[in-house]
Amino acid sequence: MIEAIQSLLRLQEVDLQLHAAREELATFPPAREAAAARRTDEQAAVAHAAEVVEGEERRHRALESELREIETVLERLNGQLYEVTSKHAMETLQSELDRHGEEKSDKEDLILELLETIDQATEALEHAREAARTGEETGASDEADRAKRERELEAEIAGLAVLRKEREVGIDTAVMRAYEGARRKRLPAVVFADAKRCPVCQMGISPQKWIELSVAASLVHCEPAIGSCTATRLHGPKGRRPTRRRRRPDEKNIQEVSHEGRGAARSRKAPRDRGRRGCLAGTARGVAAHGGRRGLSQ
Repeated sequence: MIEAIQSLLRLQEVDLQLHAAREELATFPPAREAAAARRTDEQAAVAHAAEVVEGEERRHRALESELREIETVLERLNGQLYEVTSKHAMETLQSELDRHGEEKSDKEDLILELLETIDQATEALEHAREAARTGEETGASDEADRAKRERELEAEIAGLAVLRKEREVGIDTAVMRAYEGARRKRLPAVVFADAKRCPVCQMGISPQKWIELSVAASLVHCEPAIGSCTATRLHGPKGRRPTRRRRRPDEKNIQEVSHEGRGAARSRKAPRDRGRRGCLAGTARGVAAHGGRRGLSQ
């Protein structure tokens, strides 16, 4: 079993590299969508700024036209000053001149304010155009880098897939099935532990199961229900308990733990085997792996 676990660790090394490469590769489509959205926003900003400038210029032209009309009226009224013969007509004419003069002054003030607004809008338009040009150049550069990295990752994934096939050779079918079920939920699926506790779900391993794992060259599951880890053998005669042997002083307990799914609560009491098996645990001769709720039968 130790050889099988070592083979699983070598296989898992490839799977971790494959997972990392695929995770990075999966970031490229969202990155492209985000870049396209930024370009759309930048182009929309340019269009909006241009629309603001155009609108202000239309308003300016309208005010200039109104001002010219007022000036024409004032010129005509000033020409009539020399034709008026009565005091009442003079007062009426003077009132018209004052009213149109105030209108002219108001229009001129509006035109000056509008010219300042047009200058600001034009400056904003230039900034928007510059941002769009910079964004387009940056986007093109980023896309070239993404395309290059994408090709590298695809080549790497293809090579790792071949290497994975090679490392699958010689691994027991049942062990491989347990590992495949675990890695679909979590990677790494096989990890080392140096204490009587699952290093990922943090559930304790009962002394009885620890003894079994210490002497059984088998793959076992932790119990994901409430309580400490329990184990069941994957290989070996059904219903046969491993014999206990004395450990040598120089022999160290090293757990092999494979994970799938979430761990459960930490209780010091070990529950009875209820058919739901999760973490696997083991020492130098026994190993453990997460098998999820369904688990693996003895």
